[in-house]
Amino acid sequence: MVGFRSSTQPTTGYAESDRDFISKRAIALKEAKKTRYWLKLLVKSEMMPEDKILSLVDECE
Repeated sequence: MVGFRSSTQPTTGYAESDRDFISKRAIALKEAKKTRYWLKLLVKSEMMPEDKILSLVDECE
């Protein structure tokens, strides 16, 4: 529930400085790479068909 509450605050996602922006961008890129890994793993394990996952993988790149 903490994640939900924090995502509803008005300043969530806004960088307060250039340094903060760079940090948030690095975190977002790291999370995108993790997501891409897990999506590809779903396809390789044949738990999900590739056609359903492909658009999500594209968004991560």
